[in-house]
Amino acid sequence: MVPEPYAYLNDLFTKLANRHLARDIDALMPWAYRKDAKGS
Repeated sequence: MVPEPYAYLNDLFTKLANRHLARDIDALMPWAYRKDAKGS
C-alpha cells in the first residue's frame, strides 16, 4: 500500500526543514513512512 502522496510529501518536507539527520535518510523513504504513519 502506497502512502497518500500529499501527506507523505508534507511530512517529508517538514522533516527536511527541521534538519532531519542525513544518516537517517532511510526513515524518509515511502516504505518507511508507511510503518511510521501507522504508529502516529
